[in-house]
Amino acid sequence: MLFGEETGTYFMDATAIKICHNKRRYRNKTFAGLAKQGKSSMGFFYGFKLHLVINEKVEFIALKMTKGNVDDRVPVPDLTRDLTGFIYADKGYIKQNLFVNLYGRGLKMVHGIKKNMPNKLMDLNLTTKTKYN
Repeated sequence: MLFGEETGTYFMDATAIKICHNKRRYRNKTFAGLAKQGKSSMGFFYGFKLHLVINEKVEFIALKMTKGNVDDRVPVPDLTRDLTGFIYADKGYIKQNLFVNLYGRGLKMVHGIKKNMPNKLMDLNLTTKTKYN
């Protein structure tokens, strides 16, 4: 599979891949032992999650498929292994340790804040490595 160029600006999200309706998950034999019940913003589902990282040109940078019960933040270190710059994500990726680890590697995560979270300022100077051709 061909992947896009590393531009320094990335977007990350996950989507549910439903195998069958929740009511029929115990009768499903096709993905028995592989698919799991998970929860997304649209409710509960039975199946897998597809985690994607794309650049601003809408080119795939990294992707990973996990079971439905895997937290969205778990595959982030693998998906962003060699990336530097800025990565934009939704509120499902908020975790202090993840933010600090990515920031230490040169990847600044930008996301919204939850209702009960205090607002913190982040230095947005473009000191990260960029590639120019």
